[in-house]
Amino acid sequence: MRTSRTLLLAIPALMASLAMPGCGAQVGTFASEPTASARSKVVTSLAWSHNPPGGRDPKTIPQLVAVTFDDNFGLAAANATGGMNDINAFYAGKNNPAGDGNPDNFDGTPIGTTFYYTTIYISPSTETVGGGKPGEDSGGRNRKAWTTAFQNGHEAADHTVNHFNGGVVALDTDDCCRPRHWSVADWTAEIKGAKDKLIDPQGGIGATADDVIGFRTPFLGYNDNTFTSLTDQGFAYDTSLMNCYADDEDATSCSWPYTLDDGSPDIEHVSAKLTRKTPTPWSFPKVTSHPGLWELPPTTLVIPPDSEAANYKFTEGLRARVAAQANPYPSVYEASTGKMVGLDYSLLMDAKVTPAEMAAILEYNLDQHLAGNRAPIVFIAHSHLYAFSDADDNPDTPSKAVRDARWKALTDFLTYAMSKPEVRIVPAKNVLAWVQHAAANPVADAGTTGPGAERGSGGAATENAHH
Repeated sequence: MRTSRTLLLAIPALMASLAMPGCGAQVGTFASEPTASARSKVVTSLAWSHNPPGGRDPKTIPQLVAVTFDDNFGLAAANATGGMNDINAFYAGKNNPAGDGNPDNFDGTPIGTTFYYTTIYISPSTETVGGGKPGEDSGGRNRKAWTTAFQNGHEAADHTVNHFNGGVVALDTDDCCRPRHWSVADWTAEIKGAKDKLIDPQGGIGATADDVIGFRTPFLGYNDNTFTSLTDQGFAYDTSLMNCYADDEDATSCSWPYTLDDGSPDIEHVSAKLTRKTPTPWSFPKVTSHPGLWELPPTTLVIPPDSEAANYKFTEGLRARVAAQANPYPSVYEASTGKMVGLDYSLLMDAKVTPAEMAAILEYNLDQHLAGNRAPIVFIAHSHLYAFSDADDNPDTPSKAVRDARWKALTDFLTYAMSKPEVRIVPAKNVLAWVQHAAANPVADAGTTGPGAERGSGGAATENAHH
């Protein structure tokens, strides 16, 4: 039986991938055969910025939305329904808006997602995983759903073997959640172990080493050793460092993806604003230079103010209701601005918003992003919150009625997003591909005005030849 906190954290490969081995592997994906200039340029460095890369006007670019899924258990029990099976079914056969037919903007391409996999959940109970625990997929049903997702073209990414807290924040006293302050070797064992399982020809999901290029930490817990390990292993990107907590940032002006050459300004803002010693200590370790490793920040959401209640169909007092909850890390909530890290677990389980309120929050933030700098939305969902079996197997989903309400809310948001002609529902790796392509092909005579110019003016890029 799992505890709720144990369960806290948990795209199609629409295009051909180009990967550079070594430190901070680079990936570029294109919906059609890339041009000669695209083939010859791979961006290996991009400064933190509020501005779209390559000097682009936000009103001329797609709004990229990656609704991603962590952990991805929930189907091991014979009676389990929903979860990844329903996610696979919902995404099948749906395309992004046609736009101008530009493949570099994913116009008309199939929608897709990224699954960040914790591999103890596809290991059979007869198998011992790294760390000594038995696997948790005695019937092979999780593995079947994961394999189907990969065959359907969704991105397979790494979320460790055991889903332990390798960072520094004490979540609670359970073994999963105590701070471990992991070394580089500790992180490598968990990250490499998960990737090895995903690509295992006998026990994996059909992925190859070149397919698994992205990583997210359990509980968004990290230390600087996390990124050293990822760089050493040649991962292309991380997506663990929350953004948008600076005073001059809101849902119209969150940061764009960037490389960790100069560390993480996002975490500097979070640390300055939210580090605390009581009642439960929170701290945010400094991120040093990790050249070439990309960060795709999980999007910090803004809980809409009461003035938007009629527009988005929620009851007034939503911010006050969220503030009244304990909201343990990583469910970081700033009452003065309504900012909250963008996880469905944080919203539904910690802040205790209703599923309909979660949909309203997501729709409001999408509209704010569309009206602003169109920074990508990277939302962290958990497939087990949309699966139902029984309380022993999946205590976070106590009834089918709860599961159904959550699933309706999530799919209502995805349907709302697809109704916007500017929106593209894509896997995380395709967010990265778009950013790399835009940075490598700047708009002629583009200006460098606006927020973030002081840190890279629209994303000053460094390119390497790649043939």
